[in-house]
Amino acid sequence: MILAAVALVVDSLLAVRGGAMLAISYPRTDIFVLIFSSFLIFQLLKLNSLEQEINLTYVFICGFLCSCAMILPGISGSYILLILGAYQFILKKLNDVFTEGSDSYLYVITFILGAILGVVAFSRIIKWLFKNFENRTLIVLIGFILGSVLNILPYKTENNESITSFLNFFKNDFSLILWVLFGFVVIIILNVISKKNEIL
Repeated sequence: MILAAVALVVDSLLAVRGGAMLAISYPRTDIFVLIFSSFLIFQLLKLNSLEQEINLTYVFICGFLCSCAMILPGISGSYILLILGAYQFILKKLNDVFTEGSDSYLYVITFILGAILGVVAFSRIIKWLFKNFENRTLIVLIGFILGSVLNILPYKTENNESITSFLNFFKNDFSLILWVLFGFVVIIILNVISKKNEIL
């Protein structure tokens, strides 16, 4: 699945520029945006949980940010909750929502309202960005995918032997190469089908 995601990133980069060579077709600003967005998500996914007092306002903000993250590729809404330090709290409130005398329903409703507002507001922003800056927006989203893929690749061991660990990742199972080829083939087929449907 990881390597299929890598295939998705590469094929998407080619699709943005109509299949042209990356080094020739991409302006420096696009390459910078791709690297920056990848680095941003890569660092975000390495953050530890925040120590924060949780109240209704904070739960609303968590719901808003969580729903925004779920719209973007490469970012998990539940992981955002972990970073915000609210994951276990929300789970506990969900489990206690029908407990007599509990105030859990207030937090659950507040979280849902924040999530709804996040989806409505952020989807409009994404729609506007695609309408006005389609290629640049795609590059940012591709950067998010690339950054999340890099974050889960086994490029380090306990002894920080990065290169050795990454090579062993492939050496231990050659079928991984087949998976990445499979990912390329599936994505190319889907692109061909979508282009045919556009023509029709």
